[in-house]
Amino acid sequence: MERRQYDREFKVDAVKFSMQEGKKVTEVAAGLGIHENLLYQWRRLYQDNPDKSFLPDPEKEEMKQLKKQLKDAEQERKYCIP
Repeated sequence: MERRQYDREFKVDAVKFSMQEGKKVTEVAAGLGIHENLLYQWRRLYQDNPDKSFLPDPEKEEMKQLKKQLKDAEQERKYCIP
C-alpha cells in the first residue's frame, strides 16, 4: 500500500481548520480522510515553527530525484538489452 502525500497548503489548512474554536481534531481528521494522529503531528510541527513547517527537505528531494532517475535508467536498460 502506497502512502498518500499531502502538499504544504493542505497540511497548513488542515491545521488551521482544526485549531478553530469549536472544532474537534477527531472530526476534522475524519472529514479530511486522515488519521487523527497525523493531524496531531502536523499541529505540533506547525506550532513549533509555522513559517518553515512542511517545507521540503533538500536532501530528501535530491534522494527522491536520484531514485527516480535510477528507476528510469533501469527501465531503459531493461528494454534496450537483447
